[in-house]
Amino acid sequence: MLKVGFIGGGAMAEAIIAGMVRGNSSYSEWFFVSDLNKERTSYLKDNYGINIANSNSQLINEVDVVFLAVKPATAGEVIKPLAQIWDKQVLVSILAGTKIDKITSLFGFEVPIIRVMPNTPSLVGSGMSALCKNNLVLDEQFEYVKNIFETVGEICLVDEGEINAITGISGSGPAYIFMVIEALIDAGVKMGLKRDLARQVAVQTVIGSANMVHSTDKHPAQLKDQVTSPGGTTIAAVSVLEEKGLRSALIKAVETASLKAEEIDKNNY
Repeated sequence: MLKVGFIGGGAMAEAIIAGMVRGNSSYSEWFFVSDLNKERTSYLKDNYGINIANSNSQLINEVDVVFLAVKPATAGEVIKPLAQIWDKQVLVSILAGTKIDKITSLFGFEVPIIRVMPNTPSLVGSGMSALCKNNLVLDEQFEYVKNIFETVGEICLVDEGEINAITGISGSGPAYIFMVIEALIDAGVKMGLKRDLARQVAVQTVIGSANMVHSTDKHPAQLKDQVTSPGGTTIAAVSVLEEKGLRSALIKAVETASLKAEEIDKNNY
């Protein structure tokens, strides 16, 4: 089994670690994390049993797979010192808006790189991760990293040119859905429901609706039409959502997030 190190112990790193350890607690002894925030590394060790590396260089010497899980703007200052001690590790970048060629230029030489756009539902085993790689990644390395992300959710293999659009949908998308759930809960409270009951109803409605789309071959519009009886409550509500621009707002949100990812790649470093 390959040893895995995380440079950066933020929310996305935790989501992957938690999902893996939840699937098999023995994985924890193979995981290492390095972060300037020592409280954060202590938290990850206490909650998931993983190892703490006192520095990025120590982590590099311990592991076979390195997850780069820092803010895109700090990638340069993190990578350049590592280039001096890099050996045969494969780099897994989960940086938004940062192309493989950009990371290679920071190293100053070619290294095996897998670029992944995961999302935070990996924390509960329901993640969506898009993967691509350069030609230096060995088949066994890619299979190992694919297995990590399959353990914490679903994966898709894509061309790198598709990553930014996927960032706008699945990378940023949980925030959109959380806002929808929050609004539904508040609406239930407004209409007289206790908050706990409104939360239960709203959350299960979103889960059930997503499962229907996932489990059937029907277009979401067909499933919507099945709920909208003539002259009924649902079509009245749907007309309000159309009037207020729900769909156009979500489309614009995805577009904006995707373009922001492109901007990050152009402007950083």
